[in-house]
Parts: sequence; structure tokens; C-alpha cells
Amino acid sequence: MNTEFLEEGSDNYSFLIEVNGFELIDEEKERAAMQKQLKKMLDSLTDRQREAVYLRYTQGLSYEEIGKLMGIQPKAAQKLVYRAIEQMRKIQPQIIYFFLFGYFL
Repeated sequence: MNTEFLEEGSDNYSFLIEVNGFELIDEEKERAAMQKQLKKMLDSLTDRQREAVYLRYTQGLSYEEIGKLMGIQPKAAQKLVYRAIEQMRKIQPQIIYFFLFGYFL
């Protein structure tokens, strides 16, 4: 990584960062590992759980909307999502919330 700083108060201020290939490789490896873990987590769910989680966290639907789409009561939709999260937490407790609120979107 190459950075360049000039004295504070200088008229010409410059901050440069160059990303080299090694940083990109590390990011790729990390991303691939996360995707593998995500697949493992999703594969542990039933089809209905997977659908409910998708509707809730990717589509941003309410439990009432999920219930209507899936032909179940809102409380049942909530329970389905809760059980899916619990199942995924068993697989990888450290990244479940990152998955739900960031990566999955």
C-alpha cells in the first residue's frame, strides 16, 4: 500500500492509496468463504424457512405480508423466520446478523 501525506496547513494536500493485487486476493478469499458459509446456513433450512427468510430480509416484507403470500397466519410466519434464524445460528453464530442485515441484501 502506498500513501502520501503532506504537512498540515500546506496548500496542496494529497492522500493517495493504491490497492495491490494481494489485498484483492484476500478480499476474494474472504468473500468466497462467506458465500460458502452462507450456502451451508441456507442449506440447513427447509424450503419454507428459506422462503420466509428471503421474504423478510431481502424483500423487507412484514410478517402479515409473508403470511398472505405463503398462505399462513402472520404469527406462523414470524415463528417460521424465528426458527430459521435459530437453525442458522447453530451453524454460524458469529455471522448470522451480518448475513441477515448486510450480506443477504
